[in-house]
Amino acid sequence: MDLATARDLSIILLAIEIFILVLVPGAIFYFSIKGLRQGQKWLKITGLPEAQRYTRLVADKSNEYSAKIADPFIKVDTVTIQTRKTARATWSGLRSRRQRSKHV
Repeated sequence: MDLATARDLSIILLAIEIFILVLVPGAIFYFSIKGLRQGQKWLKITGLPEAQRYTRLVADKSNEYSAKIADPFIKVDTVTIQTRKTARATWSGLRSRRQRSKHV
């Protein structure tokens, strides 16, 4: 085996090694990109509409239950404010009436 033959064999061996080293990551990238495309297609057709439907359902139920929980507190607060304003108006009306009767 002379030097030229060894050189040719080493170039062939190096080309095979590079082909194998590039082939494995290339196959991994190819199938990962293919899977990502299928995943995006699934998201557009099925995934996102289902997620939006469940999100809307959760939002509606949250609003419904928060209204049920907050309504009694709002009603009590409203009645309290109305009572205070009525008492103040009554008290100030009586006070102004008393002051008018003293001046006459």
